Amino acid sequence: MRLTKMHGLGNDYVFLDAIAEPALQDIADPAGLARRVSDRRFGIGSDGLIMIAPPTEAAREAGAGLRMRIWNADGSEAEMCGNGLRCAVKLAAERGEIVLRGGCVMVETGSGVLRARVGWGPGLEYSRVDAVSVDLPPPRFDVGAVGGEESLLPAACRGVPGPFGEVTPRRVGEWESVLVSVGNPHMVAFLEEPIESVDLGRIGPAMERHAAFPKRINVQIVNVLARDRARMRSWERGAGLTMACGTGACAVLAAGYATGRLGPCAALELPGGQLFVEWDAAARALRKTGPAAYVSEGDWLGDEVITDPPFPVLESERLLLRRQEWSDVPAIHAMMNHPEVGPKLLTPPVPYPEGEAEKFVARTRRGFREGTAMAWAIQPREGPAFVGNIGLRIEKQHSRAEIGYTLDPAHWGKGYASEASRLVLGHAFGAMGLQRVFASHFVWNPASGRVLEKAGMTLEGILRQHVNRRGTFEDCRWFGITKDDWARGREGVS
Repeated sequence: MRLTKMHGLGNDYVFLDAIAEPALQDIADPAGLARRVSDRRFGIGSDGLIMIAPPTEAAREAGAGLRMRIWNADGSEAEMCGNGLRCAVKLAAERGEIVLRGGCVMVETGSGVLRARVGWGPGLEYSRVDAVSVDLPPPRFDVGAVGGEESLLPAACRGVPGPFGEVTPRRVGEWESVLVSVGNPHMVAFLEEPIESVDLGRIGPAMERHAAFPKRINVQIVNVLARDRARMRSWERGAGLTMACGTGACAVLAAGYATGRLGPCAALELPGGQLFVEWDAAARALRKTGPAAYVSEGDWLGDEVITDPPFPVLESERLLLRRQEWSDVPAIHAMMNHPEVGPKLLTPPVPYPEGEAEKFVARTRRGFREGTAMAWAIQPREGPAFVGNIGLRIEKQHSRAEIGYTLDPAHWGKGYASEASRLVLGHAFGAMGLQRVFASHFVWNPASGRVLEKAGMTLEGILRQHVNRRGTFEDCRWFGITKDDWARGREGVS
């Protein structure tokens, strides 16, 4: 399972791309996965998990080109996340997974279909998204909009008239708060004391789970610095203290404008950076603009989340071909850095860096799950646990695969490579039902050709200057075998 970690002003999320991998939409327990990946000690560490996917049919008819779902770090599903939405749009746009119309895309969320604008920044032909603006629906200030219990939320003062009508601040604990929904629920407290002096880590949980909010609420505390500038901190339901909260920033602007503390646009300073938020009266939308950034990408290997199908073990009198294990990494690293191995291969880097073997094992496991590759460790029945690897790169559309192997030089000349190749060919044509297997080697490395011939493959020709190997175009000898060839060989027919 391929995961990408991104952040918007330090509000970080782990992303599942169900457009690239549609099967991810069928994950049995996304809430459990969110809890596991979000754990900052035993997981990746994040404020939650976000899935991007094709929109539902109803949303597509409404113009949506992308769908976003979000689960908080505690596994609860949220309606929306402004920072997460900016990251989602950047990810999908740069991967070419959405169609932009006038630089915009409509995104299906739990708060409805929202408009996002993409700003392309400097880079390779402006291929990088520099900033994303998101339009949120008009704010709602009634207690019911935030799922509050009216009887437990006494008025803190008389209603305040403003651009959104009369707004009545409410008493929540010791704070006078403005309750506002911008697609998800927020309580905004404008304070005189510096917000840094408030123990929000202690007060936030009590406010989030206040009896007046059965479905919980997001908490923002604010110092207004000027009509167009304020500082804020957030406690997000299901995530806790966060470096930034995009919908929270919109809630702060809406609450400040509604009560006369802020103008219709403001720069809001969050612990993770600055967001610009404005009320577009003509479009009747709260618009926020800010950056989104990548952190990392890799495979999630949690045993409770990913269950590989049974891996086929292949056996002969001398050899055992088994799944590559993480314990093989040191031996793979040493083999690939041998002067007789790395320089003879096409793609692996030379020298072979630390961490590359782990990436190789992860890729082979992912390829097996996706049905695009298989890779075995070669283990003699008598001898070391690992002497090399052998695998198939599978092309399902053409019912064919390319076979390749690497063997530690300490075990050359023992026939292991040919023996392992025969086992893999038997599996390819027998259990897998492939129609053809092919292989190639550089013309200056005839030993590889002898291995392929002993395995039963036939030289089909020479491809001149076929590959660019580290700046040099190399000739390759091409070998192949079909299912019929293999069957005749088993029957002893020449």
